[in-house]
Amino acid sequence: MHKGYFQKLAAVKPAATNRIGVFDPGGSIPALKPASAHSLKRTLWFIVLQSSKPNLIVKTIPNNNSIFNFAQIYNGIMNIDLNTLVAILMIFILILFSILLLHIGRRTKSNVYLAVYFSSQIVGIIHFSFFSLGHNSNSPLLLSVGQSVVFMWGPLFYFFITSLMLPNFKFSLKTLLHFVPALIVFVYVLIVCNLHIRQFMIFESSIVFKNPTFVLSFLFYTSIIAYNIASFITFSLYQKHKANSSANKSVNENWLRIALFGFAISCSIVQIGNNFGEYFGLTSTLKYMIGNLAFLVFFCVLFYVAITNRVIFDKIESIEKYKNSHLTDEDAQRLLNHIEDYMQINKPFIDPKLNLQKLAASLKISERYLSQIINELKKQNFSDFVNVYRVQHAMDLLKDPANKEMTILYVLFEAGFNSKTTFNTTFKKINGSTPIEYKRKMLGI
Repeated sequence: MHKGYFQKLAAVKPAATNRIGVFDPGGSIPALKPASAHSLKRTLWFIVLQSSKPNLIVKTIPNNNSIFNFAQIYNGIMNIDLNTLVAILMIFILILFSILLLHIGRRTKSNVYLAVYFSSQIVGIIHFSFFSLGHNSNSPLLLSVGQSVVFMWGPLFYFFITSLMLPNFKFSLKTLLHFVPALIVFVYVLIVCNLHIRQFMIFESSIVFKNPTFVLSFLFYTSIIAYNIASFITFSLYQKHKANSSANKSVNENWLRIALFGFAISCSIVQIGNNFGEYFGLTSTLKYMIGNLAFLVFFCVLFYVAITNRVIFDKIESIEKYKNSHLTDEDAQRLLNHIEDYMQINKPFIDPKLNLQKLAASLKISERYLSQIINELKKQNFSDFVNVYRVQHAMDLLKDPANKEMTILYVLFEAGFNSKTTFNTTFKKINGSTPIEYKRKMLGI
């Protein structure tokens, strides 16, 4: 959202409706001259007007009486500006991303929140694009709807982040309170832009109604900053308490970090550009373009990470594999907690011959359920799942001063490994250093 938008909104003065009832601050809708090279978006808008407002045809149809003037459309495409191109690319990516997120088999709670957030972004992009041409200013209702949807960006993204980390997070009546600011903005913009309502307002002359630029800017920036802070606080608490049963231990943290930091960085670029761009000689158009490009890069990176890290496709593949399973999400989470407690307390992983059958028998659950829980909730195969515990046990042995004389070979056997090569490779993959490097670092030798 750029400051130029708010300035345009401030400039919108209530006016009487024209003969067809369209709210037109300028007094009339400009004619579409045949020789002019309008952008594609303006051309298409007038095509829509022609189909819905028959008595505007005289002003909007070119002299050749052809609504679909392909030469004019071609000229519009050739003269399309970069801001419009970026907006089109963002809409395309967001629609494609949302379709993938909501595909049967991928429709998790967090994916639904992310898809709804993307939908609100699409509405916001279209809203700003039309307002920049003066189209939305023809309707106070459209202005109000578009602006209130923009104020849902913060809450919806926060719901997405929270649902990733807390599987028990549910949308409730209490959650609806997050959308109260959007409702207030809807009513506020409707009042500001509607003469018939404002003439009955007692406080119509107050700064709240005389300076909508300041009011909307302040509310929007406050909302975005507040929800960014809330998301980071939630992430910080998740990092501290992810070992607890209330935290979702299976979340892809790479995906989570990119979503969290990418959104915060994009918002920061937009706000810095809007508030300090004038000091660098940036025009309103250039500031808007920088903000659009920041979010375009964010959406592209998020989409790339989702594909390459199989964030989207893992769910559908696991559902195909376990489509006949009767294990519910609640039971799966409960069993995972039981499995992790058993691994930490009884340490079955020190047995180098531990396999899926043995562990399932010890836990008294079916092999299929055990495999499903590890695959779906931990995003690991059985070998990787067990090796994480073995490496952690080896780390505990290596950093204990009482074991200073213990050899690496002894440690790997104690941890359940039976190969030095496998031990070194797995240890470095999980810890980032070799066993001997870790021992020297921890014991200061």
